[in-house]
Amino acid sequence: VLVTGAGGGMGRGIAEAVGEAGAFVVAGDLQFETVAETIGIIKARGSRGLAIELDVTSNESVADAVRRAVSEFGRLDGLVNNAGVCRMGSALEARTEDRDIQHAVNVEGLYSCCQLAVRQMMEQESGGAIVNIASEAGKVGYPNSAFYNATKAAVISLTRTMAQEWSGAGINVNAVCPGGVNTAMLYSVAQWRGG
Repeated sequence: VLVTGAGGGMGRGIAEAVGEAGAFVVAGDLQFETVAETIGIIKARGSRGLAIELDVTSNESVADAVRRAVSEFGRLDGLVNNAGVCRMGSALEARTEDRDIQHAVNVEGLYSCCQLAVRQMMEQESGGAIVNIASEAGKVGYPNSAFYNATKAAVISLTRTMAQEWSGAGINVNAVCPGGVNTAMLYSVAQWRGG
């Protein structure tokens, strides 16, 4: 199972849970050191894993992650799209670069990961599972995070479409919409709101 954004926070917790459930874990994140720590935890608990540097905004990086997962473990059966960014700011004042990075990671990066993972799963002809980490923010608009909210709403919509299109190949696609989780990202949001 490939887990994106697995260097800390929810991604690390997801990767640990995947390992505890008995799956081999491929943990990817922008910083190799952080995913190496994640895999160290997983291996210390008796599970197998592989740490990789992964930039979900790069199709080449995502394709390499899928190739390495298959090379290391023989197949790819699951994907958890957890990588995400949040840039705070009023809807009126939102900066173009903040909108661009949120869209690139939260929507385009997730979409690329899904496409490349599903192509591999279809080639294997044995189904698979994808879990997209959306957010409560995709269903409830929160002030000062309009574009983040919009990207997470896009994840929910993409997930519905992918689930319909890929179910015939035995690939389940679901989204989860967590509320506030005690992570570095939430802490940065709290700091911003606190002034």
